[in-house]
Amino acid sequence: MPRNSAQVSVEATASTTEASSSFGCSEILYVTNDGSVDITFNIDQATTEEGAFTLKAGETLNFQFPRQSNMLYYKTASSTAAFRALGLRVR
Repeated sequence: MPRNSAQVSVEATASTTEASSSFGCSEILYVTNDGSVDITFNIDQATTEEGAFTLKAGETLNFQFPRQSNMLYYKTASSTAAFRALGLRVR
């Protein structure tokens, strides 16, 4: 981890109602679906907008690239599912 950066993390539970969490970072490292149903995510806009991606149950997406983010939006099609996301914020 670069000397002038801090980790930014989100741990939440997605449901059938779209929600968002503050995720102010300059590099997204990963997003992990810890649940048993698919979760649709998007960065800085609703899950119905362009750029949304879906993670299957147990799937992890490793970004590890510079991507400015302020909010992480998420929603399931059914039930609830826990997830985690980790990023870096350069100070």
